[in-house]
Amino acid sequence: MKQMTFRARQRRLKRKVRRDEWSRLMKNHSPIDITEVWNLEVYTAKYVAPRLKKLIKIIKEKEVAPAILADGVEPKGLKPLTSPVDECKIWQQMLDDMLFAFEYYADKYTRDLTATDEDKERVKKGLRLFAEWYDYLWY
Repeated sequence: MKQMTFRARQRRLKRKVRRDEWSRLMKNHSPIDITEVWNLEVYTAKYVAPRLKKLIKIIKEKEVAPAILADGVEPKGLKPLTSPVDECKIWQQMLDDMLFAFEYYADKYTRDLTATDEDKERVKKGLRLFAEWYDYLWY
């Protein structure tokens, strides 16, 4: 039997049902596959990790950092800033920690077996940094 796309199923259903019944059916239907929701942390990590890699590559080439670092805002738990070079290095380190966390989750089930306490702390730190610096993930 041929696999139907979401749109084809919609058209087929629409022909068979009245408008009010159609809207009731569509309210409870989502085009998102259940496999994407089953392990949402893994699915999300597999989406975010390559994009963070690309951002890190661009940041390293252009040697830029968010302006907020230049304004003297010091990231929690990191060493104080003294120069623009430090800003770039600290931003790159923060992005590396974020990437480590997402790569850990993307390969979670094999990494859980070999993860040390240090790795788990770095994952927590990376996720915390991602949440805190989410507004600055652009170049």
